[in-house]
Amino acid sequence: MNVNEASAEDVELEYVSAAGLRERGSLGLLWSVPFESVRPERRFPAFRGQGNWCGWYWSATCGRHVGYESWLERDHLMLLDFDPLVTGMSSQPFRLSWAGPDGKRVRHTPDFLSGARMARPWWWTCARMSGSGRRTQ
Repeated sequence: MNVNEASAEDVELEYVSAAGLRERGSLGLLWSVPFESVRPERRFPAFRGQGNWCGWYWSATCGRHVGYESWLERDHLMLLDFDPLVTGMSSQPFRLSWAGPDGKRVRHTPDFLSGARMARPWWWTCARMSGSGRRTQ
């Protein structure tokens, strides 16, 4: 699929509702869901020898815990929690998938979604660059 030809109907969105039900549909159909209050789309792994620190941050803005998979993500959560314009946030809010140029499915789960007063919600991924120039978590 040519990127210039892609539409919201070509992108599939999957999320876990606040009630714990897995929902799936096109991005165009589900974009109105309040993703600031959904459950994480996937679990936060924890195992011996793990190079990053997963955990749960208590957000005063949300009145609940928000998960993180690294200290970098936790630091971003803390900054968002102190921003008076932020109205909500969720971690691993949904999974997007679409057909890549070769026809294979491409998937991406953003780290966070943040809602703000007088603005559309925005989603983002925390990543740092390693010395090799490749993205690492």
